[in-house]
Amino acid sequence: YRPYAFYHFTLNQLIDEGVITKEQALEYDIFAVLRNPIDRAKSFYYFYRKWKAHGTDASIEQYRQWTNNGIFEDPNSGIVQTDLLKLGNKPIGRFWLYEDLERELSNFMFNRRLRIDHPLPRHKTDTRQVRTDEIVFEERDIEELKQTFGPDFDLYNELKS
Repeated sequence: YRPYAFYHFTLNQLIDEGVITKEQALEYDIFAVLRNPIDRAKSFYYFYRKWKAHGTDASIEQYRQWTNNGIFEDPNSGIVQTDLLKLGNKPIGRFWLYEDLERELSNFMFNRRLRIDHPLPRHKTDTRQVRTDEIVFEERDIEELKQTFGPDFDLYNELKS
């Protein structure tokens, strides 16, 4: 292991770093979580706002100043989610929608006859507890996000329907 600026790793990075082998990746039942790309971008914005401009009013203008096609200065924000489960250039495994995580994990555990004796821990900061007064993306903001995260939009819409 060596230090990274990432908190999320692609399957290829896990193999490159020796965490798992290519053979294990092909043998294991693997999955990743796919978040709505618009919600993900807003979440990053509110997360960064805590550190970069605490106490200021949220605004779409501030979001635009801090991003380039939806990517903040942190490399983690530029990860295309659909790249998480690529082995080489080939997608493997399956994606669970973020909003279905608890149900998917419960089913996963149940199907393997593994007991869940306690509620799943919540690791989100809940900086966006009240979502009625959030920034609103205009069409230009969504189109910029699609330039970078187009495959995420496509897969999200496919899994949602």
